[in-house]
Amino acid sequence: MDTIKYRALLETIAKGSLTKAAQTLGYSQPGISHMIRALEREFGFALLQRGKDAVLPTENAKKLLPYLRQIELGERSVLELAAKISGVEEGAVRIGAFYSVSMHWMPKVIGDFSQQYPGISIQLSEGNRGEVWKWLVQGEIDLGFFSAPVPEGFEFFPIAEDPVMAILPQNHPLCAFEKVPAELLIREPFLSPCEGADEEVLRVITEEGLPQPQIRYRIKGDETIFAMVEAGLGVTLMSRLLAEKTRADVQIRPLEQQHCRVLGIAARQGEQLSPAARRFLEAAAEQLQREYS
Repeated sequence: MDTIKYRALLETIAKGSLTKAAQTLGYSQPGISHMIRALEREFGFALLQRGKDAVLPTENAKKLLPYLRQIELGERSVLELAAKISGVEEGAVRIGAFYSVSMHWMPKVIGDFSQQYPGISIQLSEGNRGEVWKWLVQGEIDLGFFSAPVPEGFEFFPIAEDPVMAILPQNHPLCAFEKVPAELLIREPFLSPCEGADEEVLRVITEEGLPQPQIRYRIKGDETIFAMVEAGLGVTLMSRLLAEKTRADVQIRPLEQQHCRVLGIAARQGEQLSPAARRFLEAAAEQLQREYS
């Protein structure tokens, strides 16, 4: 329903200010002014006048207010009923996510969504890239928090770029570089995530046309890798999302040539998502894009 212009007028009158109305509704002040001018053209008379300390409704606008409030109330009632009919207020959403995304994004995303839609249950499964991909292909999850690219047959909704960083022990010779050359990093004893979780790391090396590093250890747990770097057992590459949250006493440096993984949400293409899953997708994407844009 296109009643936002009515809401803009009602909020401006309630707040006595175009600026405060814009802040409440999430629009710019010129945007609110534009909507009210459009209403004035449609109705054929002025709706607002400048008072001593605030913007006030004109006499003609005052006559419209009861009807505009009824329209606003009717819109809310229709949307609430439509939500119940479509199943949005109740249902379940199955989500798969990387450990890093699960740790750093999911608490706030799920918390905010559950507060808004308490009737929708969220099932979260954590895994590496290969595991999340398998769950999505097999239909075990509705949505996967993933990194690009995704194969044909799947939709991908990009959210944020996550740079790959060099992780070094304190006082390592490569700490002398503000930005670490990848060709020097791979000459060092290298700690790698276990198979299935190392694709972003190895992609950096492939993109630079470098030989594969001499992998000393393959480790499943991210914090274990950080701890082993801290102990001086080698170096590694990690995404910034993970690196910035570690408690390990390590040096985190960008690479000389920046490489980013693109994080987003993947869904099976052509399959209609449930209303609950669609609502979660929209809410999560909007929240995270706003935070990382």
